[in-house]
Amino acid sequence: MDSIARQQSDLGAILRRRRKAKALTQTNVSELTSLRQSTLPRLEREGRGTIDTLYKILAALDLEIVIRDRTRAPDSIADIFE
Repeated sequence: MDSIARQQSDLGAILRRRRKAKALTQTNVSELTSLRQSTLPRLEREGRGTIDTLYKILAALDLEIVIRDRTRAPDSIADIFE
């Protein structure tokens, strides 16, 4: 399932949902990635961390990043029904 992260907090929420869906604790992920357990809550809560940390967590959760043009919201409600 695709998820869109437009800001840091979105990314953290996506990672948290995926971790929980895989029935992993923050401790499990820290063991899989060799990261400090204290790193995970900060990343999940605020979406803050290094690119290296992000890629380690993505690998542990079997996720990848896809870069694409940003989708835009319709200008008006009428545009939705065209």
